[in-house]
Amino acid sequence: MAIKEAEKLQNKKVYRYDEVTLPVEASLLPSEVHVALSYDGVTHVVMMATPSNMEDLAWGFTLSENLVPSATNIYDVEVSMRPGGMLLDVKLSHANLIKLKQLRRNMQGRSGHGLKGSEALSASNPPLQPLPESSVPNPIHFYKLQDRIRELQKDEFLLEPLHSAMLINEAGNIELFMEDISRHNALDKVFGAAIRNMRDLTNACVVTTSRCCIELVQKTIRMGIPSLATLVPPSSSAVKTARQFNLNLIYLPESDYPKVYSGKL
Repeated sequence: MAIKEAEKLQNKKVYRYDEVTLPVEASLLPSEVHVALSYDGVTHVVMMATPSNMEDLAWGFTLSENLVPSATNIYDVEVSMRPGGMLLDVKLSHANLIKLKQLRRNMQGRSGHGLKGSEALSASNPPLQPLPESSVPNPIHFYKLQDRIRELQKDEFLLEPLHSAMLINEAGNIELFMEDISRHNALDKVFGAAIRNMRDLTNACVVTTSRCCIELVQKTIRMGIPSLATLVPPSSSAVKTARQFNLNLIYLPESDYPKVYSGKL
């Protein structure tokens, strides 16, 4: 069920500090709301998110967190406004709903009896499947990319406080562009939009403007996308995981050539 998206920006008064006066200015700020993500009415997680492209967020989160094996297991996403936030209710196939409920029961039971340190660490690092080896994207695809991103940010929000993520196709064109108060959500929105619009991900590259942590690497690997580029240097754990599972990981400095931390040149 589609609803009108909430305001992504809000106009707020801000006082500029000055030695003599404190003039009032208008400041355009990003919105964030509580978002409950549920599966056939059973709440799975509550997060903070920018209230736009919510169906894409639900699809991307469900797939990148490996809650279902494929997009064909997602039947629908119902988006509704609720007191205090938004509800995204994902409709799954019966078999996958049973598996998800069983997973939740297992986690709750283990949490109730205490979880050993080694078990907790294993649960936080779910298994991944290595990607097929592939060459890193042509460096020309990243030419003046930061200028292109700034233009998209200006068109979309007129300011730059949000995390951005985008999908670049094999020809080097930006096919999808998303922003969110959360870097994880921005990437999940790109994933969801790509799947819902049946984009070819075989030789695609996702780009994030935020620091690349291990979770973003894991999400990209689960989606089967061969390349991830970031405008901020990645963490050491992100590099280690990318190398282990054949993900091309590229850092894009603003005033230097791309730096490949993982990948086949």
